[in-house]
Amino acid sequence: MNKNEVTISVIVPIYNAENYVESCIDSIINQTYKYFEIILINDGSTDGSVLICNKIAQKEKRIKLFSQTNRGVVAARKKGWENAKGNWIVFVDADDKIKENALEILYNSALENSVEMVKAGLITEPSKIMFTNKLMGKYTREMYFDAIINGDIKAFITSAIFKKELFTEETFTINPDIKIGEDVLMCYDIGLKLNLGFSIPNLLYVYNDNYQSASKYFLRHPSYYEKFYKSIFEILTKNQMLFTKYKLPLQCQLNETLLEVFFRYDLPYDNQYRKHLLYIIGDNNCEKKVSKFILRYNFLCCSFKMYTRILKHLYFLFTKRKNRIVYSEVIY
Repeated sequence: MNKNEVTISVIVPIYNAENYVESCIDSIINQTYKYFEIILINDGSTDGSVLICNKIAQKEKRIKLFSQTNRGVVAARKKGWENAKGNWIVFVDADDKIKENALEILYNSALENSVEMVKAGLITEPSKIMFTNKLMGKYTREMYFDAIINGDIKAFITSAIFKKELFTEETFTINPDIKIGEDVLMCYDIGLKLNLGFSIPNLLYVYNDNYQSASKYFLRHPSYYEKFYKSIFEILTKNQMLFTKYKLPLQCQLNETLLEVFFRYDLPYDNQYRKHLLYIIGDNNCEKKVSKFILRYNFLCCSFKMYTRILKHLYFLFTKRKNRIVYSEVIY
């Protein structure tokens, strides 16, 4: 292989990551696999991130640096994809790192198994929590969606390698109101084009859980979850068979999430949310899921109608509590 040939494009969106971006780039430069380019997308940083990137780019010819006004991580990834020369795409966030053999293992796994996507595990730092996919080996599109919805495959856009053709303009056309969870929506869209994927147990991605990003510190209002799941439904409508199969499980998943948010946090709410919760509790289609949820919270073991009655009373009790805390940092 020609030493100047590029097979993998590593795309790094950057926004105010001056304390982390150098170690991130170094972890990519020092890969055991050498046939790659690094595409840095400065998404309107106001700190010293760009100066650091420029300094490194002067020494490393494989780096291409682009700048744009702040448009968010999805737009930054799109910019990288549009300028990628490689047939394979890897995404790395500017505050994270990858293990030195990550590209080699991901790329070889893809070729050896004749697949369009390989997903690996990740480990957090400094907490050392490991995330691996339960579904291992080769899988089809339908197996992939089953696993994503059941949580057997992590819906991360990082810690993976993708064939470039899996991405289209639509992959990056995401509701601008969705500021957290974009990875999940991108994973659903990629799945529509996927024929075969592969999962490996290797922990190849190092996620920095000490970085104060919005996804770690903001609480999402129930209306945010509704917009988020609506976006998933819109993606799945492009494949009617998948939409028909997964509409009910996803709706139940949303309903369970809304109940959990309600019971775990004190949030501002309106009458529409009250009505929606009451509808969820009485929805026979979601009875099994909701019953399972209630049991997790150690409610009395009785009929579902009794559950409904208890929950209705609890709802109004919760809203009338004194000294009620309302989170100031809530995403709607």
